[in-house]
Amino acid sequence: MKRRKGFTLVELLVVIAIIALLMAIMVPALNKAKQLTKTLVCKANLRQYGISGNLYVGDNAGAFPDAHLWLYSNGKDGNICRWHDPEAVPDGTLWPYMANKDSHLCSAFSALALQQGCSNCSREIKPQFSYAMNAWLGPMSFLRGDDPTSDGYKAVKSAMKDSQVETPAKTFFFSEENTWIIDGLYVASLNDNNLWIVNNQGSGDSFATYHNPPGGDINNGSANLAFVDGHVETIHVGLDNMENILDYVAPSAEVLKYMEDTY
Repeated sequence: MKRRKGFTLVELLVVIAIIALLMAIMVPALNKAKQLTKTLVCKANLRQYGISGNLYVGDNAGAFPDAHLWLYSNGKDGNICRWHDPEAVPDGTLWPYMANKDSHLCSAFSALALQQGCSNCSREIKPQFSYAMNAWLGPMSFLRGDDPTSDGYKAVKSAMKDSQVETPAKTFFFSEENTWIIDGLYVASLNDNNLWIVNNQGSGDSFATYHNPPGGDINNGSANLAFVDGHVETIHVGLDNMENILDYVAPSAEVLKYMEDTY
């Protein structure tokens, strides 16, 4: 009796079908695991930012750094889009606390910045930094100016010191932004590493939306936030729940009232 060699066509088709089924099951799971890994790495980066920020605060009698000067020293107008300029040398007030840390760029952000482009960038995009500081912490020199005796300076409300933050576990210190605009959610993408969220009506800046996007929709995902107390969370703030955005931003009831009355 002759022994059969090889597989029949039916057997080969069955094996191919099984492999295809396994691939259909495994690929989405692998993609999800990859996205989760990127999110965890970006959260670890922000945890380092939180540590650096709190070291600065501890060394400066509880005072926060200026959100427009923490990364670069030349203020508002000179900081536009330097996050993707490799020739721009960081020299801001917080830089000595973080210069030796390899934690400045989220890989998920870097890939999307190259893919999506930048809505307000005038030079080639070579991502260097992907994180921004809460504008409502620190002196807010871009609104106040430099004269503490002026009426304009006195009118602006922010948390100059950590003792003025009523809920450190709910107020973010550093977070992430998109490089593109989402109509109705915000009007400015990442430009100056100063995250200026003013209300829940789709103006100013907003948190990123590219982590763990449902169905691949990068306009409806989440952002990582490092809070004043040092912990890091992944939160979702999109068009479907904009009313929650100020919960993470205003450091005190006084600042919240100023934001609501002014913007």
